[in-house]
Amino acid sequence: MMHYGFKRRRGILFWLFILAIASDPIIAILYNIYLEKSWGLEVSFFQLTKGIFLLPLLIITLKNVSAFRTVRLLWPLLMLFFYSFTMFLILPIPDSWADLVWSLRVLYIIMIFLAAYLLTINNIIQLDTLWKLAAFVVMAFLATQVIAIYAGYGGINAYGTDYGSLGFVSYAKTVPWAICMSIPCFFMSRHWRSKDVLMILISLVAVLLTLRRTVLLAFLLGFIIIGMIRFFRARMFSLYQIATLAVLSIIVVALSYVFSETELGYAFIQRINDLDPSQGTASGRYIFQKVALNYLLERGYIATLFGEGAGYPIIVLGERLQWFIQAHSDWLNIAIAYGVVGITFFIFLFVGILRMIISAKNKSSEILDMLIILIVIMFVCSIASGGLLESSFALPYAALGMAAAYLRNNFQTEIQDFVRIENNASAN
Repeated sequence: MMHYGFKRRRGILFWLFILAIASDPIIAILYNIYLEKSWGLEVSFFQLTKGIFLLPLLIITLKNVSAFRTVRLLWPLLMLFFYSFTMFLILPIPDSWADLVWSLRVLYIIMIFLAAYLLTINNIIQLDTLWKLAAFVVMAFLATQVIAIYAGYGGINAYGTDYGSLGFVSYAKTVPWAICMSIPCFFMSRHWRSKDVLMILISLVAVLLTLRRTVLLAFLLGFIIIGMIRFFRARMFSLYQIATLAVLSIIVVALSYVFSETELGYAFIQRINDLDPSQGTASGRYIFQKVALNYLLERGYIATLFGEGAGYPIIVLGERLQWFIQAHSDWLNIAIAYGVVGITFFIFLFVGILRMIISAKNKSSEILDMLIILIVIMFVCSIASGGLLESSFALPYAALGMAAAYLRNNFQTEIQDFVRIENNASAN
């Protein structure tokens, strides 16, 4: 196996990768403190802190560019970066600053992807490394949620409720999706390991506290799909099938209790009822997504093909609804911003993940379940909330980078041996 000049030790790239992901909860809280503060070019405190990691990651990964030529999933991300950066160069200032920020966000997640790939292919990080990072992120956010409740800062202002908690982060999307994007890392084995089940349950508690409907939907949809796969994968009436039914039952009983016996559950049900078009608007989604879709159908051919820039979704909704927000859907946002060209690259991102799932299935890889639940969560996020390409969601791209390395033909035997040893140790 080639190591591209790396030694099997923890160097600068390893610590940059660890800090870039592990610092997400801290940076999210600091971003809340500096929420209204920006230093020109629409660059916020959050983006500046991410930039601290971006530059050295970029320098190190570019030195190993030959390692990435066969990584197919990298190309749609690169095309999105180059296209958005080209729009920044073409469009007039200040309209194009949003494209610069958007392109740097995409570049950041590319660097996370490539760092994970390099570190994995050189056997510097393993499955357990990413599991620990995901567990840290979930536990850190849950700790801030609990502390905020006990400190008297419970409730979620964005939803007009005194129940639930986002910790010390006021931006309603960051915490729930950061937690949800961590969950696939607890499915990096084809078996129900006790530590995975524990972290799945802890993640569910954290998700419920956020009162985020789309996140709960993504979690449950992905969990049910994996549960069905694992149930039918096992021999009939085997202990593995019993374990699968037991885990599913625990989730069902826990949710039933929360929704029927707690005030938090009542508040959550009220928000779920808002999804019914006869009773609500899904927090306005039905309105502004319809407006965004109508705009796409009305505009000219050139704009439809090439887009109008990353800042334009906000402009459209601001002009038509006086709501200066995006469309809560990556598909609508990218279609308005980058047209058919951008949507094509975005589609190929999901096609690339599907190709990885097929490859993992053909190789009976341990990471198959992780990839399946990951694409489910990413798709739900992209269509119902948006923000899939934001720099605050680094873990799924780290998982994809690691998966790309694991699925290399000359690397598969080593990882299967490692997972087999880990599973045996866990069983004992």
